[in-house]
Amino acid sequence: MRASLLALVLLLALTPACEAAPVDAPGPGGFVEEFDGLDPQRWTRGDHALGRGRVDPANVRVTGGRLELVLPAGRLDGAEVATGPLPATGVATARLRVADAPGSLTGFFFYAPPDLAHEVDIEVHGERRGRVLFTTHAGGRTTHTTEQELGFDPTADAHEYTITRAPGTVTFAVDGRALVTWTDGVPGEALPLYLNAWFPTWLDGGPPASDRATTVERVTFTAEVR
Repeated sequence: MRASLLALVLLLALTPACEAAPVDAPGPGGFVEEFDGLDPQRWTRGDHALGRGRVDPANVRVTGGRLELVLPAGRLDGAEVATGPLPATGVATARLRVADAPGSLTGFFFYAPPDLAHEVDIEVHGERRGRVLFTTHAGGRTTHTTEQELGFDPTADAHEYTITRAPGTVTFAVDGRALVTWTDGVPGEALPLYLNAWFPTWLDGGPPASDRATTVERVTFTAEVR
């Protein structure tokens, strides 16, 4: 009896403990990013000309559990991060506060080059009025675009912006409320997910007098298993 008990104790001692599932892996191809750092295996910093300036890797910062996409004082430069390609069906949500910088846009979108071929966009104007653009590009052309009023100041507090991709369909939502659904002209490829803040050529507004930043608290992606 005592020998059997000793054998059981030794067996338990030598058996590895089961590991808890990581919090940033909700399912195959999915993740929850709360920006304890900027994981280089998930995110790439943009470094290229864009709009009236360029996105500069130095303008991407992570501090206090927040991703900051900085629009530096006196310049028309911005910041950008992107993942690798994510599954073509799933739900992407970003909780973010938009930079207060008139003439700028904050983007949360799926994209792969060339331009106009594969893109699903949420773009929020960097101003207190609260305007948002929803756009899709496919097959070399803009297939849909609409501008809507948010009904709140996106530069004052963080809000949730969501893109849901399903076969042949995309739905855009803000704070859990669906605002637009399109069922044609939607790209169906696996695409990288982007976040950026920048100054497009088609908007007026000078450089900010002091540093401004879009602040991202969390990004989640849940892939649809088919």
